[in-house]
Amino acid sequence: PLTRRALIALVIGYLGVVVLAQAGQALGPLDFTGLGLAMLSTLLWAGYWIAGVKDPRPPVTALFQNFTLALPLLWLWVRPAWPGTEAALAAAYVGLFEMGLTFALWVSALRLTRHTARISRLIFLSPPLSLLLITSVLGEPLQWQTWAGLGLILWGAWLGRQPGKEA
Repeated sequence: PLTRRALIALVIGYLGVVVLAQAGQALGPLDFTGLGLAMLSTLLWAGYWIAGVKDPRPPVTALFQNFTLALPLLWLWVRPAWPGTEAALAAAYVGLFEMGLTFALWVSALRLTRHTARISRLIFLSPPLSLLLITSVLGEPLQWQTWAGLGLILWGAWLGRQPGKEA
């Protein structure tokens, strides 16, 4: 059930997303279309993973079949505006590494654990690790809004945990 504490944690986390999306435009007008799409994507992904837990197929098989079905549909959708070879190679990289392999490992871990909440909280390590890589490898400076947004997201994740529910 969605408790008051979980709802507050959710709002804090989404506020962090808004702050991240506004980085560099402090106190500027909000891009409601972009923010709405970002929020919608989080709900779609949550629904996908919740449905995936109930899926009786082996995790890697399910992901392979889902992505294999989606690929021709996506191609038909974008075909009139095909972006070219460089973009196709970038999409293949994202599909293979960022979506395929990592998701296969993630869903396998979720199915093998007794405590899904413990594993699920590891996802919150991704933003700080990504920022560390962006700063150290790419040399991109991070703005204070980035740190503030990340802090809100991690605070929401910490606040949303349910102590005593897992051993």
